Amino acid sequence: MKYKNYGFSVFPFYVTFCITSKCNANCIHCSSGLLNDTKGDLSTDKILSVIEELNNCGILQIGFSGGEPLLHPDFKVIAKRAVDLGMVVGIGTNGSLINEETIRLIKEIGIHRVQISLDGNCEDIHDTFRGVKGLFEVALRAIEGLVESNIEVKVCMTPTRRNYKELEGLIDRCVQMGVNGFNLSQFVPVGKGSKDLDLEPNEWKNILELWYRKSQEYVNQIYFTSHEAQLILIDDSLYNKGGFRGCQAGYGVGCIKADGTVIPCVMLDKAVGNIKEKTFYEIWKDSDVLNKLRDKSNYKLPCKECGFLQKCGGCRGVAYGLTGDYLAGDPRCWLHN
Repeated sequence: MKYKNYGFSVFPFYVTFCITSKCNANCIHCSSGLLNDTKGDLSTDKILSVIEELNNCGILQIGFSGGEPLLHPDFKVIAKRAVDLGMVVGIGTNGSLINEETIRLIKEIGIHRVQISLDGNCEDIHDTFRGVKGLFEVALRAIEGLVESNIEVKVCMTPTRRNYKELEGLIDRCVQMGVNGFNLSQFVPVGKGSKDLDLEPNEWKNILELWYRKSQEYVNQIYFTSHEAQLILIDDSLYNKGGFRGCQAGYGVGCIKADGTVIPCVMLDKAVGNIKEKTFYEIWKDSDVLNKLRDKSNYKLPCKECGFLQKCGGCRGVAYGLTGDYLAGDPRCWLHN
């Protein structure tokens, strides 16, 4: 039976589901911390039942992540269940396991999009970030294969102090390769993500200005997405656009970690429950943390008194990562820091 969907304020439209802790990379900026310990990971049967529950909650989109999701021995069964339920299904991968056989599998299952991480526009920087020599060229070949097979492919970059100057060239490369989308992620200094990789507020402003300018330059060639609520500070026309709601942590998006821990967003590693103990429905509806996030009057200064509060709210993940308080003002905001 379908649960009653109480609307935008309760159930997210998109959930990231980390189906395994196993990974074949060693990223220096990984927010997941120590990976490859899979002892506490959910069983395949539990993953399948959770997917069905997410569908019953009216959640339309699911993105399988990890770790490296393609390392899960039952990846095909898991992804197919979500597709068969009518969900829009994506995967986030480092591209290392994308080959002709994998591409055939992706098409056979009916996966809607593949997102590949690239954290530089050259081998030295990307491979250093990912901790695997040769991964840059492997990822490029994966992208080429997906594009040639008419599978929707996005590239995701996480700017940090060491690689942000690569952004413009990487966007240009993606357009030349025929990539469908480009996602600008947030660096959050948690897990293995060292604070010495973090950006100053004005550096982050410059990155967003560049990202926005390129999105206008390539408006009819590639679509741009971002986790970044502060885009409204770059383009204030977004204030009057109903579809732009700023930070989505706790209502528009959610995340389930490989061990079943539910967090408000892939960027905000604040546990709100575990699906081994309660249903996703119960956790998402009743969590005190989530309900505080949904009422932006709970946010603290300077966000609390900012005129952009309702359409921005800062990044709750950055606030939590840098201050330990998920309701704190965003230390990366250039208006107030």
